[in-house]
Amino acid sequence: MIANAKAKYLRISPFKMREVLDLVRGKPAKYAIDILANLNKKGAYLLAKILNSAIANAKNKGHGIDALFISKLTADGGPVLKRYRSATFGRANTIKKRTSHVTLELDTTEKIIDVKSSSHRKAAKLPVLPAARRKSPPSLKLRRNLAEGSPKADAKKENDQSSPKINTLKKENKG
Repeated sequence: MIANAKAKYLRISPFKMREVLDLVRGKPAKYAIDILANLNKKGAYLLAKILNSAIANAKNKGHGIDALFISKLTADGGPVLKRYRSATFGRANTIKKRTSHVTLELDTTEKIIDVKSSSHRKAAKLPVLPAARRKSPPSLKLRRNLAEGSPKADAKKENDQSSPKINTLKKENKG
């Protein structure tokens, strides 16, 4: 994570905000700005403000906008404002005005890998199985058995041989 920005208590439901978030998640920052500028939704306007804030944070840290992309983008539910509306027979219906908390994280496309970190060393020490010991999926085994001389392959060949006879009988009955 290079830079992040958060907006809390936004007066839009998280469901509606997630529609917009799904359009720009994982995209480069420049491209995401263009998408949000041409989108006619309230969530796009709010997200554009958050994205511009995160880009400004990244610029303050010395990163250019060209190398930035959106690595994490979430919309969580905030507190619900409850309002009441009169209904028939003296009842009251509840109106829930939902709020959202949006979190946006930017990262660079160039990753710097720390060789000294323990997680990379553990990954490097994992044994690699030779091709003969690797397990193949069951579907591949079935295909191999059918290609070779297994009983299933013989049964399949018999079915294939019987099908032309049926086709010729059908043609004779038509004619």
